[in-house]
Amino acid sequence: MGRGPCSESFPPKAEAPAVCLLDNGVARAHPLLSLGISENDCLSVDPAWGVDDHDPFGHGTSMAGTILYSDLTYPLADQRQVQLDFVLESMKFIPPPGFVCRC
Repeated sequence: MGRGPCSESFPPKAEAPAVCLLDNGVARAHPLLSLGISENDCLSVDPAWGVDDHDPFGHGTSMAGTILYSDLTYPLADQRQVQLDFVLESMKFIPPPGFVCRC
């Protein structure tokens, strides 16, 4: 069990379903996401693009947080424990600036 945004966050159970996010990557090392997504579950259509979120506003990372935690308003306010219900997978399919999709 690790420290998350609330009093404590618990990683997804072994039998938890996986949700695959198709976006511009995810900042997997983000402290709110690291319990729910493994390095092996971050992929890219083109390995040259890398797997990290390249959006200046962190769109893929924000979407990943929404998938894993939903609305954090109440858990943050009252410090409740959060059990992650999903394993997250990321597929980067939007090329970063300067790259051409060779798909």
